Amino acid sequence: MLNQMSVRARLMLLIAAPMLALILMIVLGISNAGQLNSNFKELYNDRMSPIAQLKRVSDAYAVSIVDAAHKYRAGMLDESGIRQSFSRAQEQIDDNWQAYSATKLTEDEKRLVMRITPMMQRADQLTSELLGELSGGQLRAASAVV
Repeated sequence: MLNQMSVRARLMLLIAAPMLALILMIVLGISNAGQLNSNFKELYNDRMSPIAQLKRVSDAYAVSIVDAAHKYRAGMLDESGIRQSFSRAQEQIDDNWQAYSATKLTEDEKRLVMRITPMMQRADQLTSELLGELSGGQLRAASAVV
């Protein structure tokens, strides 16, 4: 078959075959790169981003609420300041917890969320109780609650 082809046709075939193979490899490479990028985005959105969300929830409880209560009791923060701090903290907690809950959770994470939810509700209840004690000035004297 090759003997019947002209030299020009054989040279064209010699060039075209590797070119087609190269083009096929480039197309497959681009396709795999797109899939890899998609997998990385999924990994980031479902694994890395939730870590930051949980950290913000933790900080809102630990820093914004507990620290503000200690500062108020020490006289470093007035009533409006602690109310603002608690309000901002609750917004951060709600927003970040909702965003975390919307991600793809593993079975272990779902189990932990079920376990943590009552604890968060209890913390929110304590926060409400602390705000209720603000008006009577009882919070400055209370050390057992905080």
